[in-house]
Amino acid sequence: MSQAEYDQLWTGNWGDQQRYGPVHRRQREALLNLVAKLNPQTVVDVGCGAGDNLEALATRMPHLELTGTDLSVEALRRAG
Repeated sequence: MSQAEYDQLWTGNWGDQQRYGPVHRRQREALLNLVAKLNPQTVVDVGCGAGDNLEALATRMPHLELTGTDLSVEALRRAG
């Protein structure tokens, strides 16, 4: 898949589903519980998309040093 095709998924296919869809909310909650058990100081989210998991981690565990990266310029634009 090209970067342009991946960007198109963010603009045309997924919309807010990544942020508000029930599957993603449940996965995010499982991620938060796992990270809390591991008690890290830093987290790198490779393929962070629009950064929803990083935002949830920052809210729940503000002491963490967080970094995210993604190939999609559109996804990173949405991360703001």
